[in-house]
Formats: sequence, C-alpha cells, structure tokens
Amino acid sequence: MILKGTSGNDSLVGGVDNDTLSGLAGNDFLNGKGGADTYLFNRGDGQDTLDDSSSDASIDQLIFSGTGLTSANVVVTRLGTSNDLKISFKGGITDSVVLKNQVFGTGTSNYGVESIKFSDGVIWSEEKLWSAYLIEGAATNDTLEGTSFSNTIRGGLGTDYLDGRAGADTYLFNRGDGQDTLDDSSSDTSIDKLIFSGTGLTSINAIVTRLGTSNDLKISFKGGITDSVVLENQVFGTGTSNYGVESVKFSDGVTWAEAQIWNAYLTVGAATKTR
Repeated sequence: MILKGTSGNDSLVGGVDNDTLSGLAGNDFLNGKGGADTYLFNRGDGQDTLDDSSSDASIDQLIFSGTGLTSANVVVTRLGTSNDLKISFKGGITDSVVLKNQVFGTGTSNYGVESIKFSDGVIWSEEKLWSAYLIEGAATNDTLEGTSFSNTIRGGLGTDYLDGRAGADTYLFNRGDGQDTLDDSSSDTSIDKLIFSGTGLTSINAIVTRLGTSNDLKISFKGGITDSVVLENQVFGTGTSNYGVESVKFSDGVTWAEAQIWNAYLTVGAATKTR
C-alpha cells in the first residue's frame, strides 16, 4: 500500500503488509506497522516523526532524497535520555526525522528502521546509525553504550557515562569535555583505547589516582585543568581479565599501556592505597 500525506501535518499508519509512506510537507507522524516498510523523505518535507512500532524481522528502510540530505551532512543525536534518535543535517537545512524507539533497534528487537539511504547513494545499517550517534556526542550529560562491534565513542561536553561493551572500542576525549566515567564492561581480549586531545592533556600533566579502595582509577591533569576520566574497574584490568582500557594516548603523542597506567598510580600514591 502507498500512503501519501499533504502539505499539512499528517498521520499515516500502514498495515500488516509492505507499505510505502511519504508524508510530504508538514510535520508528519508515520508508522508502517507490520511488513517491510519504506519511508520516503525529500528535501523540504519538514520535521517528521517515524515510529515503526512493529518488532517483526522485516527490513524497514528510510530513503532521503534532495540536495544536501547526504551521509556527509548528517547529524545523529539522541532526544534526552529517551530511546529516540534524531536525524538532521548541516548547512542550514531545517528538515529532520525523529526515529522513535530506534535505540531498541540496536539490541535484539527490530523497532525502528534497519536501513537508511541518503541522497548521495550511501546506505547505513542501524549499526552504522548508532555509531554515528556515539561519535557525535552532545553538550549534555549522556549515557553512551556501544554494541558487540568495535565502536568509536565521544561523550562531548558534560558529565558522561561511556561503555563500549564488547569489541575493540575507541574513546575520544577532548579538552573541555568535562568529567566522564568510562566503564568498558566487556572482559574480551580486544584492545580498547582512550585518546586524549587538546592543550594540556599530556602524559607529563597526567595524574592517576584511585577512588578510595574501589577498583576505579581516575586520570586528571595538572595546570588547573578540570577535565577528568574515571576508568571503572581498571584495577581488574591489571590482572588476568580485560576490564577497562588497554591503551591510553595523550595529546603529546605518548601512549601508555595498562601497566604504565598502574605504575603512574603507584608513583603518585594515595592515602587509601592498598596495593
């Protein structure tokens, strides 16, 4: 079934079969429900909300067309702490699509869409969509959780909680990104990296301390820098497991292995040091 909207604000709801939905102009609500549904969005179609509420195994796709709606221009953000992702575009483009419950789609269910095609012909899977959000970060206090694949994660500004889970994950932290907590909770043998960038976030300035008698280490910096990263369960990582990160690269190009992180803590010491 083909469902087309008007120039106004429409609500288009499909059925159990494979539907094609196009809201056209206006701020539209689109739900294809069951089946392998296709959502068409052209430049100038406004701010739409796509809620593909079916959890069946069919492949639902969102197709962008029109100047500027390209993979190079796309910006993927999360709406607060909800399970909704928003796709918008750079270059003064006001069009956007909110994907309701798309975060669920990164797990074992099939909410949201499974494929996104941009006007430059590039196609993203839902895994790629999630990765684009993880690397974007936000100026808010975020909780960013990766998948079983290798993710690149940046919290951006604010006090963020980051967990790449399984895979060889890379955590990006720039000067001014705030006070983040990194909990790489997977004990697989992949190499997880923390990369610092920006003035002052150097190996010479680094201070490694332990949070009380916990298994968490904190990396902060001298010179009045307020940025810091807490590495949860990093102490476990010095043993036979692989919790935490295995590599830390500073803005001066120096890279520390796990053993060097631990040695830096032992050198600084603390009143609560037990090991």
